[in-house]
Amino acid sequence: VKTYYSNSSDKKLQEIKNCSNQSEDTQKLIETTKIQLLKLDFNTEKIENKLKEASGNKRLELAYIQNLKAKNDLLNNMQAQICSKKNILTQ
Repeated sequence: VKTYYSNSSDKKLQEIKNCSNQSEDTQKLIETTKIQLLKLDFNTEKIENKLKEASGNKRLELAYIQNLKAKNDLLNNMQAQICSKKNILTQ
C-alpha cells in the first residue's frame, strides 16, 4: 500500500513541477502544500511506529491507509489547481 501511494505521490510531484509557473500565487500554494505534506509524513511515521508495536490493529491500519490517501489526495488537488491554471492561461 505504501509503495503504491508513494509512487503515485512522487509522480504527481513531478507533474506539478513540470507544469507549474513561477507566479507568486503558485509559489504560495506550493509552500502551503509542502507544510501539509510534512505534517502528513510525520503522522504516517508515527502510525508506522505504532503499527510495529501493535501489528494486526485494524484501526491503526485504517488510519495508516487514510493518511497515505490524504497525502495523495492533497497532491491531486494541488496538481489540478496549478496545472489547470497553466492550461487556461496557455489556451
